[in-house]
Amino acid sequence: MKKILFKSFLIYGLGTGLSQSLQILLVPLYAKYFSTEDYGAMETIFSGFLLLIILGMLQIESAVGRYYFEFDKYGGRKANISTGFWTIAFTTIIFAVLGVIASSSLSAWFFGTEKYELAITLAFGMLPFACVFNYFAVLIRFANKPIIYVIATLTQIVLTIALCLFLVIQKGFGIEAVFIGQLSGYLLGMILYFFFFKKDITFNFSKSVLKRYFSFSLPIVPAVLGSWGNNHANRFALLSLLSLSEVGLYMMAYKIASVFKLLEIAFRMAWQPFFIEQYKKENHVAEFKKIAVFVTVIMSILVLLSFLLAKPITILLTSPKYYSAYDMVGWLSLAFALIIVSSVLNIGPILSKKTIYNTYSYFISIIVNFSFLFYLIPRMGVKGAAISLAMGNLALLLVSWYFSENLYPVFRKRK
Repeated sequence: MKKILFKSFLIYGLGTGLSQSLQILLVPLYAKYFSTEDYGAMETIFSGFLLLIILGMLQIESAVGRYYFEFDKYGGRKANISTGFWTIAFTTIIFAVLGVIASSSLSAWFFGTEKYELAITLAFGMLPFACVFNYFAVLIRFANKPIIYVIATLTQIVLTIALCLFLVIQKGFGIEAVFIGQLSGYLLGMILYFFFFKKDITFNFSKSVLKRYFSFSLPIVPAVLGSWGNNHANRFALLSLLSLSEVGLYMMAYKIASVFKLLEIAFRMAWQPFFIEQYKKENHVAEFKKIAVFVTVIMSILVLLSFLLAKPITILLTSPKYYSAYDMVGWLSLAFALIIVSSVLNIGPILSKKTIYNTYSYFISIIVNFSFLFYLIPRMGVKGAAISLAMGNLALLLVSWYFSENLYPVFRKRK
């Protein structure tokens, strides 16, 4: 069982993690060519982009994954895949058009200048491509086609990085180069996936399939919004509490610590399909328990190392204007590690199909996070944002574990 999980982690998990966290590879570039103000604005725009992905996809990809092995019972493969595809495409195109129209006003509203209008326009423009790419990436995992997955993912990553490097270093572009690179990477990756799924994409849109998807996915959406709020909404709050330059320092520390974010995305991509496939097998509870203990020990060791090595790593990866960000790296690494441990402990809501409990957990964590945020920042400055995120994620771990054990016991004795 562990070998299967590890293989999925390496192929699908790390591929998704690299795809979504490839900007870690560009940290030295950002530190050298972008001011702290521009970097803070760029990462704030990306935070808004992630919110749009959540609203555009509505967790339909989770519903497709949950029912993937039951397609024959519910209208067939084409009806299920096509319904999900057209729903995501239609929703995200509407968001993209409205966002492009409002990009100038959004730049002035959040940043007090229209300087970032083009970056915001590009972010909205790549939304449909990113969401469809992510939808196909989930489907390819359940279809168990690792070669196609690796080709599409590596193509997206290489094009994004290469184009970004070319535009910034050779052409002197600003932060808009990052969004051009991302848009191009998602577009090409989506096209490659489409060639594989083109036989499954028809105009066969099923209201009954969509209704079943929404019955599973919509209760998850508030929880995912809670996750976004816990990890990203504080950036918008920081704009009112700190300077854009200080937000940039926080985001640089966040990006360095995002090595843990990569691991989180990788593990989550591998873990959910794994435990859904395995939980009906004998002795699965004992295996789940062993995996949880193993993951917790590994994360503890890595977090300790992140505190010890934060300063030299920050100096190695960045430039002098970002060196003061080092004292936030350890706390942010802890925050990401807590999410990884939480994901392996929190299997009860999915297996019991009571995903509303994830919503409760995330909103409790947001309350804890923002309570610490508004208390610590006046006393500690920007470092308080990193500590508050860790405290919020600790609350998430404890609350979600409590709910999960009541819904599907793993560590406590079953009745």
